[in-house]
Amino acid sequence: MPPRSPDDVLSVDVESVEVLSAVEEQDIIGDNGFKGENFSTNVDYKLNKTDVLTNAISINHRRSIDDSRNLFLEKNGTGTQTDNSSRPRDNESKGINFDYTSALKRTFEPRKHELGLELRFNHSHDEDATSVYRESVTSDGTPSGAQIERQTEAVDAVTKSLTAQLDYTRPVGKSKLETGYKGNARWLDRDFVMMVTLIGSVIFVRRAHRRLLFQT
Repeated sequence: MPPRSPDDVLSVDVESVEVLSAVEEQDIIGDNGFKGENFSTNVDYKLNKTDVLTNAISINHRRSIDDSRNLFLEKNGTGTQTDNSSRPRDNESKGINFDYTSALKRTFEPRKHELGLELRFNHSHDEDATSVYRESVTSDGTPSGAQIERQTEAVDAVTKSLTAQLDYTRPVGKSKLETGYKGNARWLDRDFVMMVTLIGSVIFVRRAHRRLLFQT
């Protein structure tokens, strides 16, 4: 056989073989819901000919649930069942928001010479709790009752804010002067705790704890 030149190409046929090693089947069942209540009102008081006091209140309460069941059926490459388990997840969230505004307006001359002061306070409290665990089930889907790999997460967050605003308007000759001030303050307190069970134990231990305090 004569030697090949550098331009010759050697072609080789390679047959790829894919082997199925494992199969996982999932069946997801979920149930969730949400409900809330809202309340709002405002009242105006005319203190005298020039002063008007306004009060506004808004309250919102909400709650949601999320209950899901994930069923896992594991098989090997030949189709033989190797594991059958369930991973339930329960989540409940609730929160309440309170908002109050008080405003005082003095009118020296309508739309020309006016003074206004407004204070607004907002308070929001949110809670979230999640529970996850794993348990084996029989071939017909009946839970065994033995819970392992349990984990809980809890979030407790409070946010508060205060806003103050002052507006003043008056004519200056043929012109109009508009000035004012606005200030904001905000407080945030968020607490997060994660608890887990160790292998072979039913006692919860704290895995993570983070707290965030923020103020502006």
